[in-house]
Amino acid sequence: MSARTLSVGVDMDALRHYLRIHGQAGAGAADEGGVEGAVDEGALDAAWAVALDRFLELFGALGLPATFYCVAEDLARSPACRPALARALAAGHEVGNHSWRHPYALTRLPDPALRAEVLEGKRRLEEALSVEVAGFRAPGYHTSPRAQRAALDAGHRYESSAFPCAPYYVAKGLVLALMRLRGRRSESIMASPRLLLAPRAPYLASPADPYARATAAEVAAGGALRHFPISVHAGAPLIGTAFTALGPRLSALLCAAARRRQAHLTLELHAVDLLSLTEDALDPRLAAQPDLRASLSRKRASLEAALSAAAHGAEPLTLTALARRLA
Repeated sequence: MSARTLSVGVDMDALRHYLRIHGQAGAGAADEGGVEGAVDEGALDAAWAVALDRFLELFGALGLPATFYCVAEDLARSPACRPALARALAAGHEVGNHSWRHPYALTRLPDPALRAEVLEGKRRLEEALSVEVAGFRAPGYHTSPRAQRAALDAGHRYESSAFPCAPYYVAKGLVLALMRLRGRRSESIMASPRLLLAPRAPYLASPADPYARATAAEVAAGGALRHFPISVHAGAPLIGTAFTALGPRLSALLCAAARRRQAHLTLELHAVDLLSLTEDALDPRLAAQPDLRASLSRKRASLEAALSAAAHGAEPLTLTALARRLA
């Protein structure tokens, strides 16, 4: 079966969030209660000032629409954020909600704080950009019934948080365990292993378990939310980190194989997928993020090969357009 549709998303995570992942002191993250610490603004702006325009050039060359998932606080923190998003919207792309302040432990927050992260993210983006923000992607690849309810209450048309990839889940757990042994505290957390049971194809999620399909009664009651999981093929994730590691040829083979077997592909990228530690003169502490050590030429070639193979014979759509079609 050939893929009939293809959607591409880019999580526009500011670089300070990678300092949070790797337990770097003074990363300036909001804690689980929403209290903010000192901010390392020097690690912020490359995602908006540099990476987004590189994605616009790549997507323009390939004729692909994309969703840029944004952390709403960047509208105030980054001088480059709003002009960059205006360029993306003018080029025919869409903006998605990636929360207000990107708390990795979103699903562990008290209910008022969790709901504020979802609702304020959407509200602030819509007010600043004068567009509908239809999609939600939770920080850290995991959601919960409460997060899904908040997304529904805020008026989202879909969620794209599930990442049912066992090798990635295990590797993440090993990295976090190793960091703890070394006495470093990551703000990233492990999601429920139930996410590994999530459907691989788009589905209406149960309000009781967003990693399961809704029953007919749940759909009729209006509590189900359209979910587009991040695509995985034969255990390999269709994400930018994997494409950089595989290189152009293997990335193209992976996406071509996935396209032949799956009716829809959701590819997931990050701003760091088109940034380089040395070529962009980034904060040296970011060397802890392995893919930032790769060259821009390898990254650009790998993404182009992957996207071209995934798009061959498929209709490229934003997830909002696909959600409307499925509705």
